[in-house]
Amino acid sequence: MGLGKSWKMEEPIPKGGTLLQEGIATLLQVEVGDPIILGVKLPEYLHSASPQMASSNAFFLLLSSVAGIIKDGESGGKLSEEETQGALVEAGPFFASLGDQGDPRLITDLVKQDLERANPHDFAQKVLFNLPPPRIQAYLSNDYNQVKARVLDFATRLVARLGF
Repeated sequence: MGLGKSWKMEEPIPKGGTLLQEGIATLLQVEVGDPIILGVKLPEYLHSASPQMASSNAFFLLLSSVAGIIKDGESGGKLSEEETQGALVEAGPFFASLGDQGDPRLITDLVKQDLERANPHDFAQKVLFNLPPPRIQAYLSNDYNQVKARVLDFATRLVARLGF
């Protein structure tokens, strides 16, 4: 996983692990390895991962552990340092955690199998990106055609690299 060129992780976040921003870790008085409970409200679209799920707008409490703490200034500008709500999980292991820890009235064996097979990338609703440097001039331009051309050029190269 990476949050830009200036901040990359060597290994994925382990199943059951969560990265916390330094501010929230300080507020919670937790360190790496400490257990935490995540409150997660699943969005409506997740119902498509398992049509058998009894409620597609369920709220889960999941046991996790602090796998790492993102120090202020080390997120490459991707997480606001004024915010204290930043928590990162790997999508695939997170889905599996839902199956392992979810309410058995909602997470039947069939739903658990569906969640384990689901590709979490299929549920992305947005892709956010920054133009490559020097980007400030492009963002400050009031010439919409110039901004659009630069975004289109970058997005075309990005889509080609992804294999679409």
